[in-house]
Amino acid sequence: MASRRNVLFLFGIVLAALLLDGITTYRNLLRWSEDNQWVVHTQKVIIAIEEARSLFRFAVNRYQNYLLSGNKSDIPNLESLIGQRRQSLDSIQILTADNPDQQKRVGEIRTLAADQDEIYQKSLKAWKEGKTNHRQEVIWATGLNRLADQIREMTMAAIKEENTLLLDRTAESSKTFRQTVLIFGLSLLATLLLVLYIAYLFKRGLMMEGKLSVAERESLEKKRLLDSVLQNMSEGIVVADQQGKMIYFNKGAERITGLGMSAHQSSQWVGEYGVFKEDKVTPFSEEEIPLVQAVRGTEVDNNIEFLRNPGHPDGIFVSVNGRPLRDEKGNLTGGLVVVRDITTQMEAEEKLKNSEYRFRAFVENVKDYAIIFLDPQGVVVTWNEGAWRIKGYEASEIIGKHYSCFYTPEDIAQNHPAELLKIAVEKGRMEAEGLRVRKDGSTFMANMVLTAIKDEKEKLKGFSKVTRDITEKKNVEDKMWEYTKKLKESNRDLQDFVFVASHDLQEPLHKIQSFGQFLSDEFKETLGETGRDYVARMCSASNRMQILINDLLSLTRVT
Repeated sequence: MASRRNVLFLFGIVLAALLLDGITTYRNLLRWSEDNQWVVHTQKVIIAIEEARSLFRFAVNRYQNYLLSGNKSDIPNLESLIGQRRQSLDSIQILTADNPDQQKRVGEIRTLAADQDEIYQKSLKAWKEGKTNHRQEVIWATGLNRLADQIREMTMAAIKEENTLLLDRTAESSKTFRQTVLIFGLSLLATLLLVLYIAYLFKRGLMMEGKLSVAERESLEKKRLLDSVLQNMSEGIVVADQQGKMIYFNKGAERITGLGMSAHQSSQWVGEYGVFKEDKVTPFSEEEIPLVQAVRGTEVDNNIEFLRNPGHPDGIFVSVNGRPLRDEKGNLTGGLVVVRDITTQMEAEEKLKNSEYRFRAFVENVKDYAIIFLDPQGVVVTWNEGAWRIKGYEASEIIGKHYSCFYTPEDIAQNHPAELLKIAVEKGRMEAEGLRVRKDGSTFMANMVLTAIKDEKEKLKGFSKVTRDITEKKNVEDKMWEYTKKLKESNRDLQDFVFVASHDLQEPLHKIQSFGQFLSDEFKETLGETGRDYVARMCSASNRMQILINDLLSLTRVT
C-alpha cells in the first residue's frame, strides 16, 4: 500500500511538472511569436523605405528624361510619381511610430521632398505656359539633384538603422526559440525520467504483491471489498476499540451525525455529538451510549436518540443498534454500532399519532351517529358513544360480535347483512334505510352508510359503518304525508264549492250587467245626471264582482 501511495504521489508530481512545463513553454512561445512579429515589422519598414527611395529616384529620372528628350508624355508620369511618393512617406511614418529617430528622419525627408515638389511644380507650370529656357532648366536640375542626394543619404541611413534593428530582433527571436526548445526538452526529459521511475516502482510493487501468498492476496482483496461496502452503505458504521477510542467511521456515519470521527474518549461523546433522549432535552449519560455498551459487551437494539450539533442545528432522530466485537477466542476487542436516520419516520409517526388521536376523539365524541368499524368478515372492532346511545350496547358487550345482530330476524333470514357487505365491496360504498334492532329488542328506523376500506393493493381491510336514527324523521314524514293527503281532499271540496258558487253567482251578475247597460243606453236622458251616476256605479261594481269570480276560479284550477 505504501508503494502504491508513493507511485500516486510521484504521478502527481509528474502531472504538476507537465503543467508547469506547458505553462512555461506557452509563455516562451508567446514571447517568440512577439519577437517574430517585430522581425516581420522591421522587414516591412525596410521594404517601405526601399520603395520610397525608388520612387524618389524614378521621379528624378523621369524629370531628367523630359529635359533631354522634351517628351511631354513624361509629365503625367512625373505627377503620378510625386503622389505615390507622398503616400509612401505616410506609410513609413505609420510603420516607424515606435522609433523616435526614424520619425525625425522621416520628417526631414518629408521636408526635402517638399522642396523637390516645389521645384517640380515651378518647372511643370513653366513648361505648360511655354516660359522655360535652358539656363532655368539647368538651375532646376541642379537643385533637384542636390536634394535627391540628400534624400538618398537620409534613406540609406534609415535602411541601415532598420537593418541593425532587424539583426538585433532576429537574434533575440532566435535566442527565445532556443530557450523554449531547451526548457521544453529539459522538462520533457525530467518528466520521462520520473515516468520511468514510477514504472519501476509500480513494477516493483506488483512483484512484491506477486510474492504474497494466495491467502494473503485474498485476505487483502476481501478487506478492500469490505471497506468499499462499508463506505457506500447508507447506514452509519462506527467502531471503537476496547479502550473506547473510535477507530472506524464510514461516510454514512459522517452524513448522519453531521460530524467526523471523534478523537476524544467516550466521556466526551455526549457533548461532542449532542446526544439526547426522545424528549430532545434529556442528555444521555456515558453508560447509556450504545457504542459504550457494545464495547463493554452489551447488545443494544433499536435505541432511539436525538442528535443536535453544529452539523444538525435543528436536530435529527436516529436508531442505533450495537454489538460487541470479539476475536476467534471470544475475547472482547471492541464494539460496533449501526446508525440509521429515522427523522422522516419519526415525523410521519408523530403526524399519524396526532391524526389518529384527533380522529378517535372526533368519533368517540359524536353522539348523534353510530360510527363503528368492522373487520372484513363483518365483526365489530370499534364502538363510539353515538353507537351506545342509538343501539344500547356497551363497547365491551358488542366488540367481537357480528354486526348482523342489529338486523331483524326477517333480514337475517334473507341474508341481508351479508348482501350489504358484498355490495359495499363491489361498489366501494352503499347506503340503505330500514328497521334495526336495539339491545332491548326495540326497533328503530335507521339510515346506514357502509364503506369498504382497502389498502393501496386493493386488499380489503374492513368496513366503516355510519348509522343515524331517523325514526323521528320518519314519523314527521308520515305525519306530513297524512296532513298533505287531508289537505288535498279539502282543496278538492273547496274547488267543487267554488265552482258551483261561481256558476250560481255569474247568472244574476250577467243580468245585472245587461240591465245596467240597457238603462245606460236607452234611458240616458230620462235618468238624469244622478240616475246615470247610479247606473255607472252599479255596472262598475258588477264588473269588479266578475273579476273576483274569475280569479277565484283560476285559484281553484292552480291548487
